[in-house]
Amino acid sequence: MAFGRYDIRGGAVVTTLAVEITSVSTSLSLTAATGWPDGTPGPFWIVIDQGLSNEEKILCTARSGTTITGLTRGADGTPAAGHTPGAQILHIFSATQADESNNATRQTLGNVAAKGDILTGSAANALTRTAVGVDGLPLVANAAQPGGVAWTALGTAGILDNAVTTAKIADGTITSGDIADGTIATADLANNAVTIPKLGAGLVPTQVCTSSTRPGTPTAGMVIYETDTNRLYAYDGSNWKFIWNSTREDLAYAQFAATGTADMNFAAFTDWPTGNAQTITVPPWATAAWVTTTWAGYFPITAALTAQHRTVLAGVNGAGRMTSDGNTAPAGTRYSITFSDRFTGIATGSQTVRLQAVRTTGSGGFRVDTNCNVTWTIAFS
Repeated sequence: MAFGRYDIRGGAVVTTLAVEITSVSTSLSLTAATGWPDGTPGPFWIVIDQGLSNEEKILCTARSGTTITGLTRGADGTPAAGHTPGAQILHIFSATQADESNNATRQTLGNVAAKGDILTGSAANALTRTAVGVDGLPLVANAAQPGGVAWTALGTAGILDNAVTTAKIADGTITSGDIADGTIATADLANNAVTIPKLGAGLVPTQVCTSSTRPGTPTAGMVIYETDTNRLYAYDGSNWKFIWNSTREDLAYAQFAATGTADMNFAAFTDWPTGNAQTITVPPWATAAWVTTTWAGYFPITAALTAQHRTVLAGVNGAGRMTSDGNTAPAGTRYSITFSDRFTGIATGSQTVRLQAVRTTGSGGFRVDTNCNVTWTIAFS
């Protein structure tokens, strides 16, 4: 039987049976009903002819006035019997009720063995004890356990989407060892959700931004990529230092080919071959450039000549190089020269690159033939 509440009243008068009943009657009438239960919260117990050979305990469903209905006859270990008018009737606390109360006490207080033990249902009208769990572990449903629950770590399936927010996680409480490899995708992270304070010592992020949205509180060693300039910068603790730009892989070239012979006999640096200046575009982010100049196809007209050649980029003069590494050049010797310069503080936008020469020793001049080619290889940074 299911455990339910009984209607128990302390002021029910002792009364008698008003009308005879048989052993199968399902209702009876009282001569008085002052203080008697009416069955509203639950059934109630009575005994008729207590102490006599035909003593019978009855479970009653309801009372209206002096009429009691819904009788369960021969209850609480007694037989059903007939009773005559005037038979004594008492409202009682039955052995069934006492057993139910005792069983409830045994299954509750009697089952608790230690601090933190919990009681859960193991079947209808039955409780079982689940021992206290390890500190910090939650109690979750587990059909394999006698009580249907267990203290255990909560799996991802047990956490609602968006139930755990950053406000619920204290700084430093989750380490890399707590997160399985590959379980967090970029789509799982809100923009700017992982900030520098959330990262362990020695770990600094690479951040995507623009030149106007750089991090406000960078950490030394932090690297950023600017989408508007296509540049990488590293923070040295005080300033952002440029380290890479995509155009450094796509070098800018400028070339010139002479179309006829010409002679050089200049006492000051002059564009030579004449008309070799080429227009290039210096990127807006560039602050410096490496320029490698290569040219071939000239020879001295007379012996014992030397000349110096230099590259000029955006109005900035390179250091240049002497012909024959500073030795005098014999007449008629054809030369090829390659030299490099680093230019800083250059202007951006549309600029020119040019080759200039000056005679430094000897007399006469140099001649450019029609096979003369000048090539500049430029890497901006």
